Amino acid sequence: MITIRQAEESDTSQLEELFLISRQQTFTWEDPNKFKMEDYRKATEGETIFIAENDTGKILGFISVWEHDAFPFIHHLFISPEYLRKGIGKALLNSLFTWLPFPYRLKCIAKNQNALKFYLKNNWKEIDHGVSEDGDFFLLELSSLPASSKETLQASHTHFDFKPVGKENRQLVRAWLVQPYVAEWFYGDGLQNTFNHLDEFLEGASQSQYWLAYDNDRPFAFFITSAVSKPGDELTHWCAEEGLAITLDMLIGDISYLGKGLSPILIREFLLSQFPKAAEVLIDPEKTNARAVHVYQKVGFNILDEFIPSHSPNPHYMMRLSMKKLIVSPEKRIEKKE
Repeated sequence: MITIRQAEESDTSQLEELFLISRQQTFTWEDPNKFKMEDYRKATEGETIFIAENDTGKILGFISVWEHDAFPFIHHLFISPEYLRKGIGKALLNSLFTWLPFPYRLKCIAKNQNALKFYLKNNWKEIDHGVSEDGDFFLLELSSLPASSKETLQASHTHFDFKPVGKENRQLVRAWLVQPYVAEWFYGDGLQNTFNHLDEFLEGASQSQYWLAYDNDRPFAFFITSAVSKPGDELTHWCAEEGLAITLDMLIGDISYLGKGLSPILIREFLLSQFPKAAEVLIDPEKTNARAVHVYQKVGFNILDEFIPSHSPNPHYMMRLSMKKLIVSPEKRIEKKE
């Protein structure tokens, strides 16, 4: 069984060796002595890295993404030489579909014909070409979900389960909400309102919904949703599409699930499984909560404006997600950019 997960510091030694050996055996036109074990850290600095590993913990390949430009850039995709042509590269690319908004771009060295054939076979399109210090390259883009990957993506949306909070979960949720890393953003009137509205929900008297996310039978995350009652709701002026609009808030309550890159995946799975017919989603993180803002942008939320909510003296962002961003129809025409 192959598992794909976000890389951790403890993976570095394996990744350094894989990066070295893979380049030495793949880039046959280069002097193999130019590649060094220490190249990995510099080459992936500031990037989001996911790995594929087998049941014994052996890392079979990795993909790294630079997310700090207008389009996500796939900087590296390397597979251990003995595991080439076994579907590892495709699995790593497909894993992006659950959390990274389209379009994606990458550069493929022209001499690397095997890689170029792989990307073209998997629906990447050439949109430009150029010359770098490594030689001629093609700029490739994947602008929507390949039809061949639709079934794989849908299957990936069943990893977590989502259920309404029950009375037996009340103390668990309240304990999560007062943990220091949560209390930094849930405080004052906002925290008390959450407690009060949760109690109302458990008594069947709340217009909001409260959810738990489960990994197998273990609850680890908390969601709050509510419907925007158009056109009378004051939130309507933030909406841009016809149809159902909802608000969203979430947190990971089980600290053992923090720092694993799960939040974007979790949000996407939650929305696609519980609100597949929604047109848009609103979320309003505190402006200084840079980590949350970054997570929401990964999912596809855009910042609309900042405002001061009634429950807090601090500026918040209003962010909006069009549900169309979560899965772009594979039948949508891919236009070649000039």
